[in-house]
Order: sequence, then structure tokens, then C-alpha cells
Amino acid sequence: MPSFFRSLALNVLLTGALVAQVTHAYPQPAVVRSQDATIPSHGSITSDPVSIVPSFGGEADGELYKRSKELKIAQEPDQSYNCPATNNYAETSYTSGQLKAAFIKAAQYANDGQQIGDRNYPHVFGNGENLPFNCGRSTMEFPLDRDSPGTVYSGQSVRTLPDRLVFEFKDGKKEGKAKFCGVMRHGNNGFINMAKDPGRGKEMVYYGDSFNLNYVLREMGNPFPGAFDNSSLSFSIEELYLSRLGQPTKDQLDAHEHSERFRLQEMGAVQRLDKEISDALIQTFFSVVYPLCPIFDLSDFHAKYKSKQISPLVLQALYFVAAAHCEFSWIEKAGFSTRYMATFTFYQRAKGLYYANYESDAIATVQALYLLSHWWGSPLEQKDPWHWTGLAVGLAQALGLHQSRAYTGLPEKQQKLWRRIWWTVYTQDILMALTLGNTPHVNDAYCSVPLLSEADIEDDEDNQDDLHDPHLFGTRTQESRLYLVYLVDLAKRTSQCLMALFGASSDESTIQTSLDKLSSWQTALPGALQRNNSTMSLQNGYWSSLIHLSYKNGFHYPDRLRIGSLPSDAAVNIVRILEDMMSSEVLTVSSLRTLPAVFASLSVQIANISGNSPDGAEISKHRARFCMLCLKTLEDRWPPLPWYYSMFSRILRKMSCEIPDDGRHSPQSSHDRSLGASSMTEPLSHALWRQPQCSQVSEIPSGSFMAQILTEEADYGVMMECFPFSSLLTDSISGQSSNPFDEAGNA
Repeated sequence: MPSFFRSLALNVLLTGALVAQVTHAYPQPAVVRSQDATIPSHGSITSDPVSIVPSFGGEADGELYKRSKELKIAQEPDQSYNCPATNNYAETSYTSGQLKAAFIKAAQYANDGQQIGDRNYPHVFGNGENLPFNCGRSTMEFPLDRDSPGTVYSGQSVRTLPDRLVFEFKDGKKEGKAKFCGVMRHGNNGFINMAKDPGRGKEMVYYGDSFNLNYVLREMGNPFPGAFDNSSLSFSIEELYLSRLGQPTKDQLDAHEHSERFRLQEMGAVQRLDKEISDALIQTFFSVVYPLCPIFDLSDFHAKYKSKQISPLVLQALYFVAAAHCEFSWIEKAGFSTRYMATFTFYQRAKGLYYANYESDAIATVQALYLLSHWWGSPLEQKDPWHWTGLAVGLAQALGLHQSRAYTGLPEKQQKLWRRIWWTVYTQDILMALTLGNTPHVNDAYCSVPLLSEADIEDDEDNQDDLHDPHLFGTRTQESRLYLVYLVDLAKRTSQCLMALFGASSDESTIQTSLDKLSSWQTALPGALQRNNSTMSLQNGYWSSLIHLSYKNGFHYPDRLRIGSLPSDAAVNIVRILEDMMSSEVLTVSSLRTLPAVFASLSVQIANISGNSPDGAEISKHRARFCMLCLKTLEDRWPPLPWYYSMFSRILRKMSCEIPDDGRHSPQSSHDRSLGASSMTEPLSHALWRQPQCSQVSEIPSGSFMAQILTEEADYGVMMECFPFSSLLTDSISGQSSNPFDEAGNA
């Protein structure tokens, strides 16, 4: 109890210090919000706290426009406004502080009889009968800078600025009166009324470990001028922070930021590809990857992509994932000779943007981090899929996406988007933990968000009716829509199984209950996700096969003793599904979900080769050769696969299982040479390539540990400690098996 009071006292002290600092940094407003309040002189407005944005509008305006009479404010903006996306422009939000700064500047211009820009703003609105909200007779409009909402319009061209602040201005002999009316957007078919934002900014800002700060601000009140929304609050906090730094420190920070921006520009991180190539990659992503991860609002994404306002971090991450799945002709058109260099380039750009803190929207950062979890550059790379998955989970949980209380007050559309993002990240974490034998980053005990439902997915799909380029996003089938819903359910049951099997307080009853629940998952699948035939396509049969692969991968622990155990049967089923995928030419579509199953089945086949009768061993050798063929087919999609292919080839040869054409002497095709020794150090034609990756196979000295693994006999038990997928072979190599799944299957 005393600790509670100490915490409460600390919060009160923090509040006092924060309010004192804010009061010192931002004097109280001189503009009073009463009907008859008189606005101060123009020079004093420039220091008014409503100007919480970097540029208030005119450095010398106080000298150029001398006041001729008093200006009274009848009503000013007191809420944020949000404009929905239109054909040519993305959704835009303006905070009350930003609108207030623009309104006061526009009213001052009107009162002084001054206008700016080639269209003379502010000017009388001539289409009063078409105004989407009520305003007085003397209605005027003033542009809002959509490209930089924090900057007051200063006279530039309004060709790409469709948003207007509308106010009534009465020009009296002794005084002028201004009343704010609303905000609208010029659309294709008239004027669109901007809706008042319900109190939360569109951009989700991350404040760090912010529970205490959020508590103080929400319980004690917002100490900053303007509305209590994320964008204005984050800017105020940053301004307060910077105001306490000395000028030499500020100069150093500015120099560092300039250097980072220059580096990002130099490596092409903020540039987008030519439209044809960019559209092809986006189309690939939404066709073959998006059903795995519906982490975007399609209408919002389309508007931002079309208007070139999409986050560079998200775009580069999308390019990276798409480059691993697209037709190779698009790789060549983008200027790359190999798929590896294309994925490596886009990955490095996205990684550079992330570590430079380029993106301020934390939701966009979570989306990009999930996409970066598709990267695995070399067997020894530390920033592997597990690394990026951990970052995505950590930030998502810091934002509260895993807890229902964080969704309070959000529009239903945004709630559904957040649930899709959370459960996508959650599923990635659980299934990867299962594959790698790691402890999940997620703890179910702290998750209170309802499971994903078909309604969450359908809401996303319904947005396609508003899209003008549907070819970018493809069409969805019921099978592809249901895929993630039931994969999330599988991941949830798998997580409970992992906790029961390996948790600190596991018991036989809990283990059996969790295994029964996991086994019942398959019987509860709807007809659309049942495997009915061996022929499949993306429109029919593929997603059901993929989800069954993920399910069978849960039983991958190898049993050396006999064929017919639960893991062995699962490995056989995996091979059958892979055979159908291979014959239907869809094996390479989603390698991130396919590869773990290939590795799992292959490890079980290796265990069965060494631990069963000669006839059973021959059958397992045949299946192992097919798994090796799958790895050979997929090696263009994931850089470490040639290394693993070579390793497994050596293991199988030791077991008298020869692999036809294992690539030791055959030349590589130009399509695959990015993954061979001759091209691992191939430089780029521009400044992106800074240094080679020392962990790549081609650059390892001949006497090193990895070279020994690839060229001579090695202690594979020690080797397995170094690499992902280590749990798949440890039991086979050591000759031990203590898998509770086997015990459950043999019971």
C-alpha cells in the first residue's frame, strides 16, 4: 500500500512539474473566447499559444499589415476536423490548434483588407447555396495546407490544396467580426463537409513507456493549448522537450537529422519506383501476401498510394516483400540482375528508415515491422525474422493493441483495423516460436482483445467498392477471407499448448486438455477450408492447403523410433500437400508459411531414415528427396536456403541418401545466381551498397567454422546451436526424443 501512495505522489509531482514547464514555455492565451472579446494587436498573435505549429504564417506580417481597426472573434475552431479521402487526395486531419492558427491569420487578413496568393485569399465564397454547412451572409474561404497541416497557408499555388477553412466576416466601420463556420474539401461533385474528429488524431503517436504520463494527462487535464488529440499533444511535448535544450545541443541534433536525411536520400529510401513497376509489385503483394496479413485499410491505403502520400517506410517494406514473390521480369525491369539484390536493396532502405526514426505514425511502424519479419539474409544474421517479429510485437503491445481498453472511443472501422494488425502480429509470433523452438514474445495472460472474426475481414473487403483501381488489390474469395480468421484460432490454441507443455506449472491434465483442443481445431473448419482435391489455384484450394500445412507443422518434433507416430503421420501429410502445391505450380506463392513445413517434414524423414526398418527407411528417403526438391525450388525466394540445402545434402549423403543434382557441380542459372558464391558480393550501381555482409557463405575464409560445415565433416550437434530451425534436427542428431506430442499420440 505505501508503494501505491508513493506512486500517486510521484504522479502529482510530475503533473506539477509538467504544468510549470508548460506555463513557462507557453504563456496563457491572450485571445479570449467570449462573444465580445477583442483580439490583441497583430504582433502579439505570433506568440500566442495557438501557434503550436512551426510556422505561424508570416515573419514580417506584423510590419506589413498595420491594424486599422479592432478585430473581434465570435467563434473559433475548438475541435479537430477530419476530411475523408477523395478521388485524388488522401484522408487529411487538422488539429484544433492548426485550424486556429489558420483562422486567426485569415481573419486578420480580412480585417486588414489584405489578400495573398494568385487567387487572392481570403475572398468571399461565391457559391453560398452549395456550402455544405450553415454560415452567415458574408462568407469567406481560406486555403489549408494539406501537404503540411502544421503550416499556415502563405500564398503558394492551391492546385493541390483542396481544403478550405470557411468563416463569416462582418466588416464594420469601427471593428471587424469573424466567426468560424467549418472546414470543407473541394470534391469532384461539389463540396465535402469535413467531419469533426471524435477527439483522437488519425496518427497514432508512441510516447515510450507512457502509462504514468497518459494517466497524469487524462486524469489531471491537458496542460497544452488546443484539443486533446495525438498529433497536437505529441508536437507540444516535443516542443517542450526541445525548448529545454541549449542551442549547441539543438544545432547538433539538427546536423544529425540533416545527415540522416541526406543518407536516406542517397540510398533511395524516400523514392518510389516507376509507376508501372510499383503498381506491379503492389498488385503482387495484395494478390499473394495480403490474405496472410490484412494489416491495411484498403481505401485509405489506395488514396495515400495514388496521391503519393504513403509512408516511405511502409512502401519500401512492401516492395521488399513483393520482390520475393513477384515474377522475375519485374525484378529486371526495376534494374536488378538478381532477386536477392532486389530484396536486399528494399530491405536496407526500409531498415534505414526505421532506425532513422523517419516514421512518426506508430501504427505504420508496426505494419512495416511485420513486413520486415519476412527478411532472413544469412544463417548467422541477428536481425532475422525473430528479431523483427519481436520489435513488431513490442511496439504493438506498447500501443495497447492487445488490450480491449485501448479500443475505447475508436471508430468501429479503426477498431477492426487494429484487431487485424494485432492478430496478424500475434499469429506470426506464435507460429515462429513453434518453428524455432523459442519462447513467444506474446503472453496470452495479458491479451484481452476478442479473437478475429469474419466481420473484421469483411469490413476490409467492403472498402474495395470505393476503389478506382481494383486491379491493384485483386479480388477475394471466401477461402482467402477465412484463412487468417482460422489461422488466428490455430495460433491461439497452439500458444495454450506451448504453455501447457513447457510452462513452469504444467501438469498432465492441462497438457491433455490443450492437446485435445488443438486436435479439435481441424474438425471445426468450415467447408471452404477443407482440403477436397489435389488440384488447386489461388482462387480455389490454395489457402485451405496452406492452413493445413501450418497445422501439421505443429507436430514436427522427430521421433526416431517408428513410423506411424503422430509426428511421422503429420510429416507424411505435409509431403502430400507439398506435392499438390508443386503440381499446381503454387509452391512459391507464400514461402514464409511453406518453408517451416518443409523443414519440419524433412527433419522427421531424416529421423525415420536412421531409426526404422530398411523398407521404412527407403520410403523416408524418397520423401526426403522430395523435400529437398521443394527447397531447391524455393531457394530463389529466401537467401539462406542454398546454405541449408547444402547442409541437408551432406546429412543425407551420410545416411546413404543421394540427392540427384544437388547443385555441387551444376552451373547456376542467371535467375538464381544472386544466391551463389560468385554474386554474393556483387555491388550495386548506386550508393546503397556500403559494405558486404561478412556472414555470407561466399565470403567466409576457408579455415572458418562455416567453411568446415560446408566442405568437411562437422559436429552438427554444435552447429545446430547457431541457427534458426535448430529444434528441427537436434533430437535427430543427438538420438534423443522427449516430445510430449509423441506421448499423446502413442497413448
